[in-house]
Amino acid sequence: MKLMERLQSCGFTHRLKGRVLMSAMRSPENNAKGTSGQSFVKGQFEELGWGVAPNLEHDLGTDLWLMARDARRFDLGALVGAQVKNWALEFDAPATHDGQEGWWFSDSAEHFDYWLGHRVPHIQVFYDKEAKVSYWVHITSEATVSTGKQRKIFVPKSQTVDAEHFDDLIAVATSSSIGQTWEGSAWLPGEQIPEVARLRYAMIVPRLIAPHGNSSVDDVSADQGIALLTAYRIWEIEDHLLEKQPLLAESASLEAEDPVWKLYGALRTWSVKGEIEPLTASIPDLPAEVRAAHTAMLAAALFESGDARRAAAVVEAALSEHDDYNPVDHAWLTLHLARNIVQLGRISEARTLALNVVPVGQIAPSDPTARFLTGVASDMIFSLNGWQAGDLAAMIQARDNAASWWRSQTMTTGLAKYLETSFKDWSNDESITFSAYDETWARLRSTTLISGFGADTANWAYEASLLSQYMLMRHEDANQVAAALSLLRVAGATKPVKLAVEYLLDHGPVEAIELALEDVDLDLSTRGSLQTDLEFVGLASNILSTDEADRIMTWLLAEVANPASRAAALGLRFLYRELLWTTIARLYVACSKKLQEAVRRTVVSVPTVSDQSVAHQIARVLANVSTEDWSSEDVGLLASRAEGENFELTEAAELVVARRDPEYRQTLLSRIRQGEVQALSAWGDVRELPQDAAQGMISASAAATRAESAASKSGMFGFGGPSAFRRLILLNIWHPALADWAPCIEALSEEQSNPADVLPGLELMILQADSLPGDVRDEIRASLYRLSVTPPSDGMFGGFMRGTDIRGTATELLAVLFPDDVGDERLLELLAGSDDEIRTAVRVFAAREDPSTLPLFAALAAHDETDVRAAVAGALSRWVAKGVGAESTQTVLRRLLEEPGVRLATHVTRAIAGEPRSDGAEVILDLLSAHPSALVRLHVQIVRAKWESSKHQD
Repeated sequence: MKLMERLQSCGFTHRLKGRVLMSAMRSPENNAKGTSGQSFVKGQFEELGWGVAPNLEHDLGTDLWLMARDARRFDLGALVGAQVKNWALEFDAPATHDGQEGWWFSDSAEHFDYWLGHRVPHIQVFYDKEAKVSYWVHITSEATVSTGKQRKIFVPKSQTVDAEHFDDLIAVATSSSIGQTWEGSAWLPGEQIPEVARLRYAMIVPRLIAPHGNSSVDDVSADQGIALLTAYRIWEIEDHLLEKQPLLAESASLEAEDPVWKLYGALRTWSVKGEIEPLTASIPDLPAEVRAAHTAMLAAALFESGDARRAAAVVEAALSEHDDYNPVDHAWLTLHLARNIVQLGRISEARTLALNVVPVGQIAPSDPTARFLTGVASDMIFSLNGWQAGDLAAMIQARDNAASWWRSQTMTTGLAKYLETSFKDWSNDESITFSAYDETWARLRSTTLISGFGADTANWAYEASLLSQYMLMRHEDANQVAAALSLLRVAGATKPVKLAVEYLLDHGPVEAIELALEDVDLDLSTRGSLQTDLEFVGLASNILSTDEADRIMTWLLAEVANPASRAAALGLRFLYRELLWTTIARLYVACSKKLQEAVRRTVVSVPTVSDQSVAHQIARVLANVSTEDWSSEDVGLLASRAEGENFELTEAAELVVARRDPEYRQTLLSRIRQGEVQALSAWGDVRELPQDAAQGMISASAAATRAESAASKSGMFGFGGPSAFRRLILLNIWHPALADWAPCIEALSEEQSNPADVLPGLELMILQADSLPGDVRDEIRASLYRLSVTPPSDGMFGGFMRGTDIRGTATELLAVLFPDDVGDERLLELLAGSDDEIRTAVRVFAAREDPSTLPLFAALAAHDETDVRAAVAGALSRWVAKGVGAESTQTVLRRLLEEPGVRLATHVTRAIAGEPRSDGAEVILDLLSAHPSALVRLHVQIVRAKWESSKHQD
């Protein structure tokens, strides 16, 4: 509906003893249209900086709606109605009144009553076509003169529409009543609230309807019951009010004849049990205000369940099938429609609907729910238009209303209660509080209900995120956790979802993720939830069943073929194509062979990719594909990728081609001799390099290592990229006759070397410690000790980009090379240090292979940090594979793997992958062969295939 249609349909109101009465005046179906002079007057007001909207189709006496703005063009949230006349009759009869020249304007008493009784002030404008001047007068009861059957008003010639009278026009615009002030007042619930508004109040400002908690009541009405539910005062209903009003019981209210009690029962069933069916049931012969409340309630419930399409259909049907809603209820439903169609990508239509809602707070200034709706609509317009929305000050002002403040107060009270409870937990308060009432839950749930009923998506999403986080922290039941995850998804809380899934994968219950996955239907994902849904299924890919992974992958492959379609349809504000490929990379391992083949075919046929972010994610897909799975045809297509491809995808494709095509692999040698790092990466196993190629790469790597050290010494650190230091160590180890260790020793000796450059090399040295020459060990001994006790730098810009901490890695290498240099005292310091230091101590103890330290591992297996437990799991896995500690070690490892999370098993399989086949290693693989993680099961298959290959080679 157009903005002025919406305003005109509101009619006008009279305020009488605190009640709001709607005008009986209504536009005829075929309203006459008069546009003479309106365009010129419109232009004059626009030159003053005002907004103007013609009211051509539904003119009852208002030709133009004028939106007042101050001298700095800030919207004042004030409207003026203008009646424009340019007929010669008035100008042909000049007059003088109270010493002023001008003209009298006469019209019917009905029209004057319309202008004088309207919530919006009105002016009469005379437009002089010849002089191109407009004259005006504010229509007030004081300026109106009765002529018997008609009334008249004097339009002074001195009062013109121009900058000279700007302040006078502003005074007219702001002359209307600001409405009843609720802040700081005392009232009885429901007092002076019109009957037609009580349900809307109960759902948006429940404190004005619900009985006060400290008052004594003899009865509870149905609208009061709905207000109690919205405030989530369930415990009061159960403990105090049910005996006074039996209809407050769910079963009784659902069977009641009164439609409002039926609505109460349906709301209770949904808000307490999560069952939406009673709300979806049709309640016949509803009065308009009850129908509006029912529609808003159902739309909010459907939106919260993630079904914005159905919610939009419900509201559209309610608005199209009935035209008897009062102005505020009509605005209420219009805003619900806008809220839902935004999620479906109908952005322009939603913006128009929101614009139609904005004036309702001025139309009904005494109604706090109307002012709340104005604030929500203003915020929606601003969020859809961004800084192009114009008046930020007006949006903030519209948001600052009593209803919003009461809602915020509810949330603050709930969060304060949580802080109090958390402090008691922290301080080990053992005092007993006799209450089964979770005030934090109730208050946060109330705010989500209020925001949902008020179509306030922005605040609902924030409050739903807080409520979900609270549920995740306080509940261990898989169903409750799954509900929290689903609510986070619908709210579009991507980061909290990521953190929650990662935590649950570490600590469990993993079943909660599986339950939440059942609610995901990517076809129903909305503008606000699609990004979060994709992140969720991608992060949860490890525990997807093959059938579920195939279903999602089929959807992803269809989307990635034409990502622009959905992105445009929903008006997505994130990198949709990139996220699709990210999710494909994450899900690949969990899919069936058939779907994996489909992914590979999609990759090799994708058009040239120049975008860095997309190329990076497709390269991730390539990295997840086993080399032997590529067909000869696929390899050929990868090799023939067109020029213009982003380098990252080109390099990833070359890696595949080189490992499958021996002839192509040989062509890399000339580039390797020149020191090209990418060619070396594509080559693969450096042990297979010919002497001349190895020599060339060693020389280039030595120069690059010295360059890194020189840059660090001058204070210039690089970020990212392969480590020349590590590459040189690797080549030196496998080509000892050509080795050049001097740059490595120099890099470790240089006190200003970038820790991030040397860390990968230290980690490699730990793995290949037996291959390090004795003289090299002696040369780096002092440097390793220095590095083991030197804390990282504070970083730049007050701690930003803090230096890499390599103390633990240096200590571990020192212990491997010189066991006596790291005594028990140092290990005890590590055990009392950071998580990284504890992990180092675990690896050092593990390397000693002393069964007497098993109790230490058993204790650390219960550590709070997953990384520490993972280090213990990896250490124990190697012990089991080697037979260290026999059955006792297996027992501790089994107990560790029984925890609810799945991440530890990944570390175990990676640890076993580096060990030769043994009875102990077989025991571990048997234990993990049916693990819920697809990645773990894949690792088991890879390790067994490796063992079989080694067996045949032997």
